[in-house]
Amino acid sequence: MNYIVSFFFYLIRFFLKLFKRFFVCLRKNAVPIILILIFVGYITLGLLLDVDPFLKVLITGNCPRCELFKAELAFKNLKGANFEHSEIVDGDLRGTNLENANLYSIRLDGTNLSGANLKNALIMGDSSLDSTNLEDSSFTRAYLWFTNLKNANLKNTDFRRAKIMLSNFSNTNLEGAFFKETSIDKTNFQNANLKNADLRGAYFLGGNKFQNANLEGTNLIITKLKYADLRGVNLSGANLQHTDLTGANLSGANLTGANLDNPILTDANFENTNLRGASLKGVNWKGVQLRGAIMPDGTIHQ
Repeated sequence: MNYIVSFFFYLIRFFLKLFKRFFVCLRKNAVPIILILIFVGYITLGLLLDVDPFLKVLITGNCPRCELFKAELAFKNLKGANFEHSEIVDGDLRGTNLENANLYSIRLDGTNLSGANLKNALIMGDSSLDSTNLEDSSFTRAYLWFTNLKNANLKNTDFRRAKIMLSNFSNTNLEGAFFKETSIDKTNFQNANLKNADLRGAYFLGGNKFQNANLEGTNLIITKLKYADLRGVNLSGANLQHTDLTGANLSGANLTGANLDNPILTDANFENTNLRGASLKGVNWKGVQLRGAIMPDGTIHQ
């Protein structure tokens, strides 16, 4: 027992002498030692960031080519972050600020981004947000090119003035979403729910598909839907005043109770379309295909 106690006190004296010599040395050579410590700390931190990508995000706000499974980043400020080629699957990014973020070729499948700020974000290069929750989030002025949003919840999401091209919105919930003055080109909205969405002044450049989508009560005033595929679409109660439907295909669509005043219908297809109760003031049917269409008074056009 005495040997153990003696050894314990010996260790204490040893470390006290060691610390004393260290501080004496530090006092004589302060600058070199501080520089060495900074260098060692920098190397250690770099190694830790390479090993732990989550720590890298928290400290630097960037994590290109990272794999972050079920990452907890809710309400973090990641403005301007670089996540190109990263995977954040089944993560929690509720209310996260990703304004101006680089999300090129990112994978966010199954992640909760409700209330997130993605203003001016760059989401391109086959990025995937399949089955994500983006309710009440903002994509104002964002770039969504070659982006997969299939099965996503985008209720009340803001896409105003965004640039969307060659993206997939099929089977998404876009109820109450905002697309005012948005530019959309060759994008798939098949079977999407756009009920009561605001598409005023949106510019659909061509090749956009809406087959069997629900646009009930949607605001499409002054919207350009040139050559859009709207076959089987539900547009009941929708407002299409002054809408440009040049070359659009609305065969089999439901426009009961819709407002179709003063539209542009050059070369449009309304075959077998239901127009019962629709308002058609100022409509020019010249060149429009109407065979089998149900007119506002219930008569069937031959």
